Amino acid sequence: MTKYLIIGGSIGTLGAIEGIRKLDLRGEIVVVSEERQTPYSRPSIGKYLEGDLSEASLGFGSSDFWATNDVKVLHGSKAVSLDAEGKRVQLDDGRFLTFDKLLLATGAKPILPRINGLEKVGVHTFSGLSDVQAIRGQLSRAHQAIVVGGGLIGVAAAEALVNLKIEVAVVELRNWLLSLLLSRDAAAIIEGAMRQRGVSIMTGLSVKEVEGRKDQPSEVGKVVLSDDSRVDCDLVIMAVGVTPRKELAAQAGVKTNRGILVDRFMETSIQGIYACGDAAEGYDFLEAKNQVLALWPLARLGGRVAGSNMAGGKTEYPGGISMSAMRYFGIPVVSAGNGAQTAPEGSEILSSSSKNARREIVLVGDRVVGFTLVGDVEPAGLFLNLLQTRTVVSAFRSTLLDPNFSFANLPESLRRRTLMEAWA
Repeated sequence: MTKYLIIGGSIGTLGAIEGIRKLDLRGEIVVVSEERQTPYSRPSIGKYLEGDLSEASLGFGSSDFWATNDVKVLHGSKAVSLDAEGKRVQLDDGRFLTFDKLLLATGAKPILPRINGLEKVGVHTFSGLSDVQAIRGQLSRAHQAIVVGGGLIGVAAAEALVNLKIEVAVVELRNWLLSLLLSRDAAAIIEGAMRQRGVSIMTGLSVKEVEGRKDQPSEVGKVVLSDDSRVDCDLVIMAVGVTPRKELAAQAGVKTNRGILVDRFMETSIQGIYACGDAAEGYDFLEAKNQVLALWPLARLGGRVAGSNMAGGKTEYPGGISMSAMRYFGIPVVSAGNGAQTAPEGSEILSSSSKNARREIVLVGDRVVGFTLVGDVEPAGLFLNLLQTRTVVSAFRSTLLDPNFSFANLPESLRRRTLMEAWA
């Protein structure tokens, strides 16, 4: 029997191994990973597509990490069923692995809407290294690309393709891009930068069919939009979102919601089975409830907490918040907590704009519950501290939109407390 079995080989797995080995240096650890690579940065796959990053530099770990921590990794293997009562997992090659403690770090998978023609050559998703490698194999014949979906993944894919000198059009069902992250005014800055780079943006529309080429029907030739218009293309990137991979857990009777439900110790409803990362619903300290927070730092933290508890510890997950720190078409964006478009009832939104920059602060009473910075992101750390500490900002709220707002604007007592916490 394997003492610690981990399904999935991403960043949460690295955290779990760190947590386990801190308390147990000898217990057997087996990792089942569908991918053949060591853990890598999924947000950076666009740079890998462009050729700016090698596969080695994309990675978080290496084979040395597995060897140093005495971990056996089954690359290219998939867990197809889980028997929670019998404590065993069946792999796609028919083998069974038994376990004492199990971690489900299964991540998320791309959402594929019901669209005719998705089986055609030239249709890809954009969530993993294998997706990008497949796209790379078709770049020599790619001249016009349609990106279906204008969220984080879609905009990242569009930027990578534009940098490769491919003509790009983004089709988004909502009325503006990045609508789950940014307000319309904030998103307009990113959209402007995209249009300057030649990206065509089509909002309020969806793709209902992918048609083949006349001379080669099995290959992408154009897409049919919801208004029945047709757009020529030879590459289609499906980027309408991802969903937690919870099937293995649900089939075994583990309680799930949108993701796999866990407690503050990252343990599921079945004792001895844990979950972390994009597959799990972890604690959101701002909302005071569990929800999926698909963030790499939180995946590693959740994995570390789970690993520690699997090894006999009693470590509590402190919780996280929805947060994004990215750069789109050269413009940095940082957001955390509630955005202007998701502000809770009774909140107040402070906002200001300048050329290629926007600041939005969401307040409930006199406390910051969210912020979005586009262009000028220098005060992000300060706003995040105000949010995390639930600081009352009434004494200096008039300065929150000041372009020069900084640590110096805080009352002396607050500055002293912040410094003491930083040195603690």
